Amino acid sequence: SYSRSVLLEPYREQLAFVEYDLGRKFTRLDGVLGIQDDSTPSDIAVQFQIYADGALLTDVVVKLGATVPVHLEFDKPLRLRLQVTDTTGGNCVGVFGDLRATR
Repeated sequence: SYSRSVLLEPYREQLAFVEYDLGRKFTRLDGVLGIQDDSTPSDIAVQFQIYADGALLTDVVVKLGATVPVHLEFDKPLRLRLQVTDTTGGNCVGVFGDLRATR
């Protein structure tokens, strides 16, 4: 398994994303979604989306100070896309914490 956190910094109500080639080897993704503590303003919210081979697997909005667990199962996709969108026009970093892709 691969274990790490991914930080994405969208700019003022825009999105930021990263894509990974999973090589059709993995069937599960686990981790936690949150916002970096020094993000502003204090009522900031970030939309988190995860796609596998272009299919949306999860779409959730997280507010500063909150976390949301992620437990996804999929059928050995080739590509994984992690995406965050700043929904409030602040200065933030979306965190995909301790993200693990497993077989």
